[in-house]
Parts: sequence; C-alpha cells; structure tokens
Amino acid sequence: MRRWLWTVALLVGASRAATLTGFVNDSRDRAVPGATVWYAADDPSGGPTVAPVTAAADGSFALTLPDVAAAGGALIAHATGRGAAVHRLAASQPPVLLRLRSTGPVEGLVLDAQRRPVAGAVVRPVMFWPPRGFARVPPELAERLWSATTDAAGRWRLDDLPADTRRDFEARAAGYALARVAVGSGYQPPPASYAILKPGGGLTGRVLLPDGRPAAGLWLMADPEWTMTGADGAYTLAHQPISQAAIRVMRPADATWAEPPFFGAMVVPGTTSHAPDLRLPRGVRIAGTVVDQVSGAPLEGCRVDWRSIDRPGAAAYSDASGRYEVVVAPGDYTAVAGASEPGRPVRITVVDGAMAPVQLSAPRCGYRRVRLQLRDGDRPTARENVWLAVDGQTRWVTSDDLGQVEARLPLGQRVLFDPPPPVGQPQGPPEPPAIVRVVLADPWRQGQVDVPEGAMLVDLPLTECPLTTVTGRVHDTGGGPVVGAQVLLRMAP
Repeated sequence: MRRWLWTVALLVGASRAATLTGFVNDSRDRAVPGATVWYAADDPSGGPTVAPVTAAADGSFALTLPDVAAAGGALIAHATGRGAAVHRLAASQPPVLLRLRSTGPVEGLVLDAQRRPVAGAVVRPVMFWPPRGFARVPPELAERLWSATTDAAGRWRLDDLPADTRRDFEARAAGYALARVAVGSGYQPPPASYAILKPGGGLTGRVLLPDGRPAAGLWLMADPEWTMTGADGAYTLAHQPISQAAIRVMRPADATWAEPPFFGAMVVPGTTSHAPDLRLPRGVRIAGTVVDQVSGAPLEGCRVDWRSIDRPGAAAYSDASGRYEVVVAPGDYTAVAGASEPGRPVRITVVDGAMAPVQLSAPRCGYRRVRLQLRDGDRPTARENVWLAVDGQTRWVTSDDLGQVEARLPLGQRVLFDPPPPVGQPQGPPEPPAIVRVVLADPWRQGQVDVPEGAMLVDLPLTECPLTTVTGRVHDTGGGPVVGAQVLLRMAP
C-alpha cells in the first residue's frame, strides 16, 4: 500500500476550535493553487458555518474548524477543470492531503412517472461516499459548484466531481416530489443515472418560539427534504410526495424549548398547502445523576430516558461524574437509566420553574474502554481509517501511530465473564463476549475478536476480504429488461 509524506498541523485552542493545515495536489502530486477547500459537517442542523478557504501558490491551506474530535465532518476540495477530492475527518486526525482527480463529466436523465423527459429540473449532489466514510454536500456548496438544469430532453451534466467516490444526487422540479439517484465512482457512460420524478406538492408554515416570536434559523426535516426557517419563522417544503407529511423540527442542544411533536399536513398534487403554525413547547431544564444501584458510585456513559405517554420525551448520556441534563415540557414523565439493563423507573411531574436534581440508578450500564492492536500480518496498521463495529454499533475511527484504536464496549450487554452468583443460587447461561469487528479499505481487510472482561489491550489480526462476483438481471413489473438501472451492494457491519 502506498504511503505519502507531507506536513500538517492541528492546533486546538481554549475555544475548542481547530486550525487544520494541509495541501491540495493534482493526480501527479503537483500543487493546485487557487483550489477551494470546504468543510462539510455531518449534521446539517448543528455547528457553525465554516467559510471555505483558497489554496496558496504551493497548494497549502489553513482551515479553522469546529472541534473535529466532537463534530463529525469531511473536507471537500475543488478546482475548475482539475476535479475534486473528499477527505473524511476523524477524531484522531491523520495528515491531510487532498488529491484532485477527474474522470470526465457525469451525465444523466430526469423522467416523469410515464418515462417522459422533465425539462427545467435542477440536479445537485447531496452526498459523496469515498472508500473511507462519507461527506454530506452542503446546499451552498452544491449551489455554487455543482448545480445543473435539465434541457428539453431531460438531460443534465456536471463536471469536476470527485472521482473515487459514489455520488448521490437529488432532482427537483416544480409539481414533483424530490427524487434521489446514485452514480458509482469513476467514469460512468452516459446516461449515468435515471431520476424518476413522481407527482408532488408543497407545504408552507411558520414555527414560533414559546413566547410567540418567530423561530428563525431552525432546521426542519420532512423526508426526503431539509429546509431552514427564515427570519419570520416561515419555511417552505416544495417537493413533498403525495401523502400526510410528517415534519420534524431539529432541536439544537442549547435550546431552552422542549422537543416538539411531529406535525404536518396533507400534501395535495400540484399545489402548496399551508400547515398550521407550530408553537414550540416551553422547556424546563433538569439536571441529575446516575449512580450504581448497589454501590452508589457515579456511572459514566449511561443512557437516560424521560418518557411520557402524551408528549415527546428526552434522552441523554451521563458524563464522567454521572451527571446528565435534559429539557422537557411540563407534564408527567417516567425517567429510567440504562438501556440493556434498566434501573428502577422514577415517576416525576415537571412544572414550570426550577426543578430539584433527579437521581437515577442502574444495575450496570455505561461502557469500558479497550484498545485494539490492529495487525496486517506482522505489520501494525498505523494511521488508517477503520470501520469499527461493536455489538452492532458502527463508526469510523483512525488508528494511531502504533496501529491501535480505542473501542468502547457497553457494560451489562455483552461480557465474557460475570462474577459467579452466591452459593445456592442457580447459575444462568453465560453471556456472549463483546464482539468487535473492523473493516479496512485499500486493500479490503477485515478482522473480528471476542474481548474478555477486564482486557485493556487485545490483538486483532486482519485478513484479506474474499472477493466474489455477483451477477443478476433487473426487470420491470412486466418482466421486461431494464437498461441503465443502478445496482448497489451495501456493506453490512
């Protein structure tokens, strides 16, 4: 596997912002001055907007980001006529080199349900899937760099897209529901995709704060669309499928109002319906602690759920001191700590004003940390992005200089050895061990290990993933062959 050497600095200040430096090169490792580098956050509803930067004459750039250890995201670099590159950020950030590549234009077709061309549809990328992770394409970036309008034959074309990644696009047109299509990595002969638009309609409305003032700058989601409220609290979802739309308001972590219920209205074909105003429920901030129900010691990483039968609840995780915090609307709730082994439920009536801390207990919850030593034969796999799966929970991590990654194993869910019960009590069946799986790309390798309780460092050898050829046919409902259909093979954890 190739290795590259370059310079990078990651400086974290007291404000938990980070300055990331690196270089933008072309496919021959020549500097690309004037290339634009963007930060793409994973969550469109959270985090500050980061202004793009331009590479200097030597291809270097410096980009000030939110705390990369806490907020997931990716870097996207672009230069007209030179292509684009995508780099997934990780908590343990390896050096960054953005290498631009281009495999030619991507072309496609937009058709209606009767397979007739749709002129005037707007096509933009929404997601890139490089070999090691993903990158959400911010709407402002797509609008500025990659926005195409279909011609009379329904055709569209976009240039300078990332080459080594699957590319997901959305197609929008007046009177139709939004449609999404995927185009594989590398060069794809035209038409690379067929987007089929179904009849649709729109929704408008307003979101208000608990005191009646407009709720500006909030993200709303009604599958498959995202939008943001304006200064007057108004929103528009212009491309909804014909159905009863369910709209969700994305609550920022620092909001003083409580999670609102889903709301919406019936979408009528070819028209824009008006949903009733949503007034966000006033919230009451409640702090508390989670402790072991036997020893009374604080529990870290324990899930806390506040549930209600007539209003949305809230969830949180306890920190290192066992402390948690939730914001809920006034009403009756049941609070419980622990997911796999819940503790004793506590019934609470929440009223306006200050509330006393609520202590919860659990038999065992949270997680323990273990380090995995990844080995490709006798060689540690240092500074590689790793797809890590722990008991079905998956995430991307980056191995350190020693080829190690840290896994957090849930307590009370899967442990190898439990203390034996007191003499005279029946012994239950042993619980299975904590199962950890990893997958690495370029070349594809995989590994799996059972982690015994109490282990701090576990060796995880890797083997090459077996390759197989999958063939088949795609037919329509009448049994006829479908030309140009896209077939995707998804990786399961």
